[in-house]
Amino acid sequence: RSISPLLEVLILTGNASVESAVRALREHSYDYLLKPVAPDELVSSVTRASERWQRRRAEAALEESELRLRRMFEGVGDAVFITDDKQRISDANPAAVTLTSKSLDNLKNSVLHQVLTPLMGSLDIRSSAFAPGLYVHAVRDLSEQRRLEAALRHAQKMEAIGRLAGGIAHDFNNLLTIIMSLGALMASVRPEKDPDRLMLQEIL
Repeated sequence: RSISPLLEVLILTGNASVESAVRALREHSYDYLLKPVAPDELVSSVTRASERWQRRRAEAALEESELRLRRMFEGVGDAVFITDDKQRISDANPAAVTLTSKSLDNLKNSVLHQVLTPLMGSLDIRSSAFAPGLYVHAVRDLSEQRRLEAALRHAQKMEAIGRLAGGIAHDFNNLLTIIMSLGALMASVRPEKDPDRLMLQEIL
């Protein structure tokens, strides 16, 4: 049993006593055979013990598999609902409880589309058959993703407006440079009292 808790023990003894039989029962021995034992009886007992060992191994493997599946179910970031063919919820993971703000007890036996209707605009729902009469629905809340996408679009728009404004300012500065240069050149060759010079100074 220290090697394997599923081990099946058969006791074959020539020194049977009440004490040894009680001890065999306490230690959950599969069978207690007294010598001399018929070969058919021994083979039959070993066969039954072997079948029980295989069954217990299969049950332990199934239990471990179910536990692993349950941990995965509870650890998934998306909300997961399990429903029957009428969309009545039979189970939901912690993410589903958070998404709907309802306890698992309140979700059970509710109809899935009624639970999700208030949130429908921001959900991505993927459904598939899980087993006969059972369906699994993976639900992802896209509201945060959509908010980030809207913020990115706004930032891109502002960047484009900034580039456009920078281009216009650059072109406008080129025109002003020409006007100022020619204005200063024309003003420098006019006499001080010349009315044209006064207009050129206004332009500058």
